[in-house]
Amino acid sequence: MSLPFIEQIFNSVESLKTKVDNKVDKTLVNLTNKNLNEITETGLYYVTFANCTNTPTTAGTNGYLIVIALTSNFSLQKYFTYNKNQSFERRNVNGVWTAWQEV
Repeated sequence: MSLPFIEQIFNSVESLKTKVDNKVDKTLVNLTNKNLNEITETGLYYVTFANCTNTPTTAGTNGYLIVIALTSNFSLQKYFTYNKNQSFERRNVNGVWTAWQEV
């Protein structure tokens, strides 16, 4: 392989990495007094369980929420409890949320 070809590959990878880094906000957002049905933007969140609605009811404690969204009507939420070894997930399909399932 020639050096220009390797440089081209390197530049392509760096460009893609920059695009991904700019797309995903890695800031942990604190959610208090929020309805989790309305959290449809890709991101990382900390959920105050007692003050939020539409949380996984059997979790019973604060936790971390990861949202992966294609659009506001098609998304995935994963909830990880703060102090227990539990995780839950659910999906938003065409604007309708599935029930939380422990995984």
